[in-house]
Amino acid sequence: MRSCSSYFFLVFTLFVLIGCKPKFSQDDVSNIETQIRQEFSSREGVKVIEVNLVIESPRKLTGFAKLKTTFLDQTITVMKDCSAVLGEDSKIIWKCE
Repeated sequence: MRSCSSYFFLVFTLFVLIGCKPKFSQDDVSNIETQIRQEFSSREGVKVIEVNLVIESPRKLTGFAKLKTTFLDQTITVMKDCSAVLGEDSKIIWKCE
């Protein structure tokens, strides 16, 4: 029969392991927004107006990039839906479509 201290240790260990899972910080959000801004700014004829990401869950960001570009001698505004996910290995993958 197990003692109460064994159960306490098991519960405590589970809380510690759950708390150790990687999650997005506000610095991560800012860094990814900067990466998105730099990626689109490096494209000829594209001007980045705004990039905005919010934490949807501890491991997922969603948002948008608002861009201006010229097409057939007209300036148009383009909205791209953006998202980022955080893998188990803390690797961040983002995309804008």
